[in-house]
Amino acid sequence: MKFSAAILTGGLGSRMNGVNKPELIIGNKSIISRQIEIIKQIFDEILICGKTSESFNNLPVYPDIYQGIGPVSGIYSALKYSKNPYVFILSGDMPFIDKNLITEMINFTKSNQEKKNMRL
Repeated sequence: MKFSAAILTGGLGSRMNGVNKPELIIGNKSIISRQIEIIKQIFDEILICGKTSESFNNLPVYPDIYQGIGPVSGIYSALKYSKNPYVFILSGDMPFIDKNLITEMINFTKSNQEKKNMRL
């Protein structure tokens, strides 16, 4: 089973006067830099879906296919652009993601898929 990771960055930042939350600095690093630092240890393919600079940490940024409909557009875009059949999706405004938890979620998915395949 192959997984990709996608960071959704398309929010309007309306509760923060238009600030792009993934680029907020927390402890000398932007939120999105913190996220990439962790998920690059787990995933071969990382997508950034939504709005931010044209590329970030040498990762391409994919625009939302459908504009103005919220996070579901970012999720759809991540699934559409991904090279892999499974995509771990996270919001670009989560500064403290946990590598062990993400790994456990992937392992759980793999285990359940294997059980499902055994029943066939």
